[in-house]
Amino acid sequence: MLAAAPRITDAPAIPPGPSRLRVLDLLRFCAALGVVLFHFGETRAWGTSHAFPTLSTATMFGVYGVRLFFLISGFVILMSAWGRTPGHFTASRIARLFPAYWASVLVLGGLAVFGLTTDHRPSLTELLANVTMLQHGFAVRDLEVVCWTLWQELVFYALIACLAAVGITYRRCLAFMGAWVLLLAIADRVDADLLQVVLVPFSAPYFIAGMALFLVHRFGGSLFPWLFVGVGWILGLYTALNEGAPAVRRFGQALGSALVVGVISLIFLVMILVAVGAFDRIDWRWLTFLGALTYPLYLFHHHIGFLVIRWLHSALGNRLTLPLAVAAALVVAYGVHRLVERPLQPRMRAALDRSLTADAGRVPLTETAVASAVSPMAPPVSAVPPSVPPVRAVPPPASLPVSLPPVASAPHAEPGGVAAAGGGAAPPRAPHAGGRLPAAGRVDLAGAQCAALQQGRQRDELVVPLLQRGEHAGHGLDRLGDDVVQQDHAVALGELQRALGDHRSVAGLPVERGPRPKDLRQPQIGHETRDPGVGRPVRRAHVVGCLTDRLVDDVRGA
Repeated sequence: MLAAAPRITDAPAIPPGPSRLRVLDLLRFCAALGVVLFHFGETRAWGTSHAFPTLSTATMFGVYGVRLFFLISGFVILMSAWGRTPGHFTASRIARLFPAYWASVLVLGGLAVFGLTTDHRPSLTELLANVTMLQHGFAVRDLEVVCWTLWQELVFYALIACLAAVGITYRRCLAFMGAWVLLLAIADRVDADLLQVVLVPFSAPYFIAGMALFLVHRFGGSLFPWLFVGVGWILGLYTALNEGAPAVRRFGQALGSALVVGVISLIFLVMILVAVGAFDRIDWRWLTFLGALTYPLYLFHHHIGFLVIRWLHSALGNRLTLPLAVAAALVVAYGVHRLVERPLQPRMRAALDRSLTADAGRVPLTETAVASAVSPMAPPVSAVPPSVPPVRAVPPPASLPVSLPPVASAPHAEPGGVAAAGGGAAPPRAPHAGGRLPAAGRVDLAGAQCAALQQGRQRDELVVPLLQRGEHAGHGLDRLGDDVVQQDHAVALGELQRALGDHRSVAGLPVERGPRPKDLRQPQIGHETRDPGVGRPVRRAHVVGCLTDRLVDDVRGA
């Protein structure tokens, strides 16, 4: 609810630029298209390995599109996880990956079962293992040749979730990347299988470099992030040249190695330019559409293209069949995005977010029974219920142009019932219709439920309003915030005063009237805004924030 009111905060770390880096959508599509052309040029469906002897000299480098994918993932996944809890980050990744993936397992697995295969008909156990996306960890064959990269991504997501659990900061990211590089060297030295699985040595250089480039993008260039970019580049070249690149086998050791170094260096150079903002002007909306096609295109292209090439190349020839196969893969990718991802992703994300807070505001019966058996008195006052965000302290306003009757705010609970706010004792509260609550301090939702169960009385008339008033207060604040901006101060504050009284009435609390405290006056804010129709400057951000805190305090004080 506090998010409804603006706050005066420090300047954001991210430099000015587009809210979405659409150039990354373009790069992802180019990487996916490179992989498509590589597979279509090398597939056995042509009946020969030299269907395009000249074109293949260029399409063979499409295999390095996977490296570009990993580099972009390091950048984007850290950006996505920044400021999120591990649960919300995991929910976003599940909703992003699994709808299209399950569609690929269902469709391509069904085609394979009925004989429309590429090179292998999966068994039922293989299909079941592939549904989890964890088949690589169980040493089960992938349904499609492209699925091996998904295991690399899942391991990286797990590592980032662990980082999010301790809190993602600039220095922790540096320490995380440094430990990753060190463990990579140790794992290669001692040949530890467990470390090899957890550290994903093939894709780790690109993930690390992508994370470092995001730090450059967010915080500006400094030495440590650039060092990690350089380490990622060196390790990436080491693994590419050490694995026996196809270009080396085709063009010889000298020229092939130079081409591999050039392609990987170009990938890093493009991402460096993205990080420093060189492509910020590339902000065309249709690039988002291309980015949306990337994932389903990557999942479906190999199987669909194999079938189209096998059916058409003998009748239409290679040159006409190749573009038709690419077009068919794009059409299928659009269909999956339109019919599967767009309707299912937001629903799955909302369901997962609700599942994360399914226990909010509930007290298990076992805990209630123990509390009742230990003490006949109400449980001690606890912190704010988990479903209510904490209230951040806001400096009290200095002066308001009008004087309105105040609403008594709830004092902070102290041991022994002494109120900390103002240094005096808390004013007595009127008893609720459903039973007596403690007179001093704040009563949390769990305490109210325990007291109600102990007394053997149904307290829904108290608990339900407590749960609903926060939402009502949020909606009321939206309207009243507009009044602060568009109308006179006296009118807006008067309406807020009446709304506070209404909320106290719903809670069964007395609506007290009296002189307005002197410390609740207009705040002194350096930045002022003047909107059309306002007769004097409105200090919008701080005023609404202060009113919000007073409203939330009053609701919690119930």
